[in-house]
Amino acid sequence: MKSGLEKEQQHSNRTNLKIGAMWSNFRDRMSLIHNRLNEIRPTYGGKALLIGAGNGYDLPLSQLEANYESIVVVDIDTDSFKELLKQVSCPEKFKFVHVDVSGVGSQIPSLRKLTELEIIQMIDKLEYRDEWTNKLEGSFDFIMTCHLTTQLVSPFFMMEMLAMKGNISWEYNMAVNRLSERVINGLFQSISTILSKEGLFFHSTDTFELSYNESTDTWRKGSEEILKAANFNIDFLHEVPSLVYTDLISKGYHITGSTLPDTLFETYEKLPYNYISPWQFSNEGSFLKTYVVFSYPFILKAES
Repeated sequence: MKSGLEKEQQHSNRTNLKIGAMWSNFRDRMSLIHNRLNEIRPTYGGKALLIGAGNGYDLPLSQLEANYESIVVVDIDTDSFKELLKQVSCPEKFKFVHVDVSGVGSQIPSLRKLTELEIIQMIDKLEYRDEWTNKLEGSFDFIMTCHLTTQLVSPFFMMEMLAMKGNISWEYNMAVNRLSERVINGLFQSISTILSKEGLFFHSTDTFELSYNESTDTWRKGSEEILKAANFNIDFLHEVPSLVYTDLISKGYHITGSTLPDTLFETYEKLPYNYISPWQFSNEGSFLKTYVVFSYPFILKAES
């Protein structure tokens, strides 16, 4: 039986079928970043792992299949892999493993018969369980989280509560935020156990949403500040001073699931490079939406 998390992600992937064609510029940007990464930390010819690749519309698939001997895709949505394979030249290089990397999906009961307080209490008891790395063979030279961490738990819990009550309380939102942090901490730890000693872990995540709704004349919090710092040109998002982004994160204007784990540097060393890219979802009519994607390369911390 499919979990609520799996159903929510399948719905999201089906929705993105309609807009994937407009992401060519974003894929080109990801391709340039990948080239740069292989100059910094060569992993050509090895084994790659794509976590949460979905339909693959946001990934430089042709470059990935040219660079690696084999590519394993893990995802909660089986059908999306079929769409991904339509975009590659060597489908035999790709292997799919159906897993839920959130580590909590199997623990979540039906929410519709619970009160909000009961749901909050349940959320606070959920703990990440690694139920997926044991389904993989060996270690990997390149691992990428494919704009995944903001989708792991937050969309499901938010959509469920909106359907039940029509609004999200501060207490509920904070419970989901705490769960998201626990899940990402666990996920990063799991990844460290399957990354080869000389391998590269590339974490890419949508971090801010820039959106304006003309019908309500409202901006999403943080949008105006970021656009002003970028001279109202999304191609200049990478030139926005880091202090602007840091300040907005401290105010809580970032997307739930986009921040790095507190325990990160116990296991990883961050390479001195950050990549910021615009990921456009809508640019027509009265509703504009672009995500600001932060991408970070990591290697395993050297043993002392």
